[in-house]
Amino acid sequence: MTKKILLVEDDADSAKLLEFKLKSLGYDVAVAQDGLEGIDSARQLHPDLIILDVVMPRMDGFTASRLLRYDHRLAETPVVFLTCCSRESDIVRGFESGGDVFLNKPVDLSELARGVEQLIGPPEGKDEK
Repeated sequence: MTKKILLVEDDADSAKLLEFKLKSLGYDVAVAQDGLEGIDSARQLHPDLIILDVVMPRMDGFTASRLLRYDHRLAETPVVFLTCCSRESDIVRGFESGGDVFLNKPVDLSELARGVEQLIGPPEGKDEK
């Protein structure tokens, strides 16, 4: 079965680029546009990994991550934060809210690919390196 990634990103252009990159690597990708939609999608899809933008309308990524950690089915799902907020306090807040990896925008696509593979392994059908 293909590994599923939920990408929660409110910027349509960024979401398309990241979705394209992750799909080209062999992952199954679903996209949500904000934290509330992301929580609903995560509960329905049970993804192997969640990529969360931090600054979004309706609910930010930190809050969404904390709420996901309360759901026993999603509590152990790895979370990657994407943000333009790179102050040390933001990074600490990200890890405290359940993040596993913190990447700055604009995202280096090869760095994102490495982070994803470290957290959930290569896509199905691809040999581990």
